[in-house]
Parts: sequence; C-alpha cells; structure tokens
Amino acid sequence: MAASSNKRMKDLLTDEDISKVLDIEDVSDVFSEESDDFWFDTSEEDSEKDSDTSSVVHESEPCEEVSDFSQTFVPHSAARPRFAFLGVSGVNVDFEDETSVLECFQKFIDEDMWQLFAEQTNIYANQFLAANPNLKPRSRARSWVDTNPTEMKTLTGLLIKGRTSLGNKAFYANQDLFKSKLLTTNSKLRMYKTLVRPMVSYACETWVLKENIKTKLRVFERKVLRKIYGPTKEKDGTWRIKSNEELNRLTGNKNIMNYIKAQRLAWFGHVRRMPDNSMVKKVYEWSPALTRSLGRPKNRWEDDVKSDITRLKITNWKDCIRNQTKWKKLVEKAKTSLKL
Repeated sequence: MAASSNKRMKDLLTDEDISKVLDIEDVSDVFSEESDDFWFDTSEEDSEKDSDTSSVVHESEPCEEVSDFSQTFVPHSAARPRFAFLGVSGVNVDFEDETSVLECFQKFIDEDMWQLFAEQTNIYANQFLAANPNLKPRSRARSWVDTNPTEMKTLTGLLIKGRTSLGNKAFYANQDLFKSKLLTTNSKLRMYKTLVRPMVSYACETWVLKENIKTKLRVFERKVLRKIYGPTKEKDGTWRIKSNEELNRLTGNKNIMNYIKAQRLAWFGHVRRMPDNSMVKKVYEWSPALTRSLGRPKNRWEDDVKSDITRLKITNWKDCIRNQTKWKKLVEKAKTSLKL
C-alpha cells in the first residue's frame, strides 16, 4: 500500500515542487527504490524511536521551573466575596424598596462598563443621524443629545425593577393631582395614560404575557381607576367600590391589557415590513440549530402575537401588514376589543 501511494504521489509532484519543499537540489535519490517508504513510514520501530526521543530532555537545553499552582490557586467563592453560593445557579440579589433605580445594576456592572455602553450608544446615534439627514421635522431623533453613564443606568434599571412598583411610585408622586377636585375625571385619566401607564408598560412590545403578569397588571390598573372614579353611592345611601364591569364600561374597555397587545401588534407589523437585510429582521427570522428539551415548548413572542390575531379574526394578516394604513386601523380596533 505504501509503495502504490508513493507512486501516485510521484506522478502528482514535479521535481521543482519537491526541491522547493525539501530544499534540495537533486531529488533523484529521494524516490529511489530503497526509499519508497520515505513518505509513508508507519513502522513500529520508528514510532517507538520517536516516542523515546520525545521524552528525552537534553542537558544543553535549560528547563523552565514549574510553579506550584497549589500556592496560587484562588477558589471560585473567594473571587466573588459579595455573593455567597446558595446552592442554586446564578446570583441572588434582594432589591429592597429603598433601592434606587441607579443602584440596581451597580451590583453587576462596574463604572467602566457603563462608560462603554454610553460611548457605543453615542457612536451609533451619531452614525444614524449622519446616514439619515432627511429626517421628518417632528422626528425625536433630531433632538438627540449624547447620553452618559447615569442615564444608561436609569434606562437599564427600568428593566429589572418591578413594573408595577414603578407605576405605584409614579402614581403616588402625583397623588395630590389625582385627588384634587379641581381636575375633571377625564383630565385624571389623561394623566394616568401619560404619566403612570408608560412606566408600567415600558418595552411592552416585546413582552410574552403570562397569566400571573396579566393578573398583576389588571389589579394595578383597577386600583388606580377606582381612586380616579371614586366609589358608587347606592340608593340606600351606602357606598361601595366600583366593580370590574363598571370600570370597563366607563373606560370604553380601553384597559391596559388591550393597550399592551395593540402595541405588540403594531411592532409585529413594523418588524414584518422591515427589509431582509435589517438586523432586527434577521434576529426575528433566525432559528437556533439546536434540539429543544423535552416537554411542552415555552410560549414564544410570535406565538403570543399570532394568538391575538386569531382572536381578532384577522384573515390574510400577511397581506394586511403590507398595507400600513389598514394594519394601523386594526391596531386601533384592538385597543377596545372585547376578544383579547
């Protein structure tokens, strides 16, 4: 086998190629009959010689001293002294009520990393403005001002703090206005939708709504609405709190759940209309080349949105998304729908 392989190798290589590789002038001795096994020598004797010579240390070559790793080894627990191992994966941090938004991520990210976040955000924003000089006059991008690490902490802290707790803070910060008899009920509703609800529903376009999240959001909004509308006086002179049906009737069924689902539908249509080379579109259409674990798969964002489309009985939704005006009407209709 070795001889036949060498003959095929001889036919493929020229003398010039061999001389360049081996750095010799005369290649006639290389392919002699005695050296047929030069290219593919797999004899046991040579392999044993190689193993013996590889283990020999020449006296002329100085040997590097190997440090004692046992003296410099630092256990993993000592590297992170602030967070003790509790027997579960990840780091458990207790965010108390008095913890400010700016202090949330300071337990995970240092100041240099926050500075990097701010610098990269400013670079991206300036590149976007330079690439799009013909923005609309009312575009918020025109009023862009370079951000700083403090603003980045505030924005990122909103993602980890409880949404309803932030809504409570926004509501009680303006409690005097909500209790004032000088303001009409409609004015208080506009204040709620402008000041309080955005704090609770921040980034809701990308949420996957679970039942416990839906319950918390409904309970929070009903609490605020009951304080805005006040109790109901019965014919016998007694007072009672308003029921859920009464609140839905007073607000025209424009509750927070319909608002969140309508926002998701609007974002869903925006993503579907994006060009194929858009990074958001690539991430949306990307699927991991992995096998999923056993059991029922988790509900994805796309599954949640398509479930809302089915409840609204929107037929040919792919064609509707291409028509931006028609899709916007469907989104507005979803804000007062009883089917969601």
